Amino acid sequence: MALAETGAPLGRPDLIEAATRCATTLLALHQAEPGRWRRVSRQGRVSNAPAVLEDLATFAEALLVLAGVTGENDYATQAESLLDLIQQEFTGEDGALTDQGARDLDPRVGRLAPVADATDNAYPSGTSAAAAAALGLAAITGRSDLRDLAERALGTASALARTAPRFIGAGLAVAEAALDGPREVAVLGESELTARLHRVALAGAAPGLVVLRGLEGAQRPALLAGKGGDGLAYLCRGHVCSAPTGDPRDLARQVDMRVDLRAAE
Repeated sequence: MALAETGAPLGRPDLIEAATRCATTLLALHQAEPGRWRRVSRQGRVSNAPAVLEDLATFAEALLVLAGVTGENDYATQAESLLDLIQQEFTGEDGALTDQGARDLDPRVGRLAPVADATDNAYPSGTSAAAAAALGLAAITGRSDLRDLAERALGTASALARTAPRFIGAGLAVAEAALDGPREVAVLGESELTARLHRVALAGAAPGLVVLRGLEGAQRPALLAGKGGDGLAYLCRGHVCSAPTGDPRDLARQVDMRVDLRAAE
């Protein structure tokens, strides 16, 4: 995720390519069978250790970033399958997220999986990462169940914010994104103006900003449906969009871009 987020605004295709290679390797090696992911690999050899919540949620979040940066929306589809798995296997009967998948538990324990540890440390907890990925994917797909998943996960962040705020930084960032919308940007076309609008959108500082690019012949998620034109960008919240713009400066204002516009040229 960091490689893609860094490569886009800096104009470093080598970093984006490295991010793509990482995603390709994980997708190719770490899914042992449909719905069963492995946590660790080394030099092409994958261990039997099952993936836990933070693995799947963080990977889903990274795939959404990669979809926004590359315009290859198949990555968003892969992220959606991971969020579906989290809902099926990493959610207890009370709706709380669990660190382990139901099929990876001792059968004597059944569905009584331990509730996920929601505290953030050097990296986001599985709960915070799942909230971020679900919120972003809900913005792309319009799926209300994913928005509900994000809001349930954020309920834990709310409780921790009052008692241990230093351990819920990532969760609070997701909460800020939820309050902001999050803002969604759909950029259409393949012209040089489209490419510039895309770079401006990716440099936006709006909390949890979701960016998708619609390319000719590419699979189009719900956020891109019904939108047309080349060299246009739509700013939306909840798929309710303002009038499209072809002006990079106007888009920069809409996404709270806080660097010199020349950095996105």
